[in-house]
Amino acid sequence: RGWRGGGGGFGRGSGYMRGRGESEEQRPQNSTESIARARQLLENAREGTRRLVAGNEEGLELRAFTAEDWAFVLSCTAPEVGASYTAGSSPFSEELKARRSALDTFTKQVFDGFKVE
Repeated sequence: RGWRGGGGGFGRGSGYMRGRGESEEQRPQNSTESIARARQLLENAREGTRRLVAGNEEGLELRAFTAEDWAFVLSCTAPEVGASYTAGSSPFSEELKARRSALDTFTKQVFDGFKVE
């Protein structure tokens, strides 16, 4: 039995889920308002990321994980976890480690795109 549109259940019906603290009056009235709101939220996310990547006077900086960061994380785990990681045994298969590394590289590229030189 497949899902049928129209009412009933969280997130169904109009296709709009109200945000936290949002009143019924703040709900977008049409697709133009919804698109404008989505664009504003995306711009807010970009600005927040730009600010975090740029760092600030408190020394806060957002950056992708490096091999050294992962080594530190592993040093905080039980010895058998680090041994499994080093051996490439479950759950740390070589495929999983390669995907994680690719994601770290991707994250670095995204963050570097926000840096202000």
